[in-house]
Amino acid sequence: MKNFILSFSLLVSSCFVFGQMDSTDYKDVRSAVQKLNEIWNRHDMDAYCDLFTEDATWVNILGMFWQNRADLCKATRIIKEVALKYWTADMNLVKVRFIGPDIALVYIYETGHVEHDFDASTTKKFIRGDTFHDQIFLVYVRIHNDWKISAGQNTSIDETMAKYDPITSNHH
Repeated sequence: MKNFILSFSLLVSSCFVFGQMDSTDYKDVRSAVQKLNEIWNRHDMDAYCDLFTEDATWVNILGMFWQNRADLCKATRIIKEVALKYWTADMNLVKVRFIGPDIALVYIYETGHVEHDFDASTTKKFIRGDTFHDQIFLVYVRIHNDWKISAGQNTSIDETMAKYDPITSNHH
């Protein structure tokens, strides 16, 4: 009986602590996403790079895989000059899921706003006023009370195919 009471007490207290973590840490993670959005829109690549852990990984919208912060920052700075500096984003937090006290999975719906005409490649041209949409997935880890991005991926939403999503569309 003592073991049952002790086990039950530990279960209840761990649920209480985890519940508290969700509320406070959710606000901190939401603030980290807002900071990411603000830095992105300033096109401040130094501040952007500081948001990542040293061993961060990233799969970009074209499927390029960068395996540490140095490579991620180098690639992002180069791509910024070709395309990234010509648009801003509205990053809308969709979901935060804590998988531990210091790890959060973050889902973002991003709307990109083209501020200046640019050619992304020989086949894709963007015109001022265009918008596009992405899904962003991030793994945040808490390091010394600061939430850093440890891994991420962004995926372009194909607007033509989105209407056939079996979950959100009426085409099932």
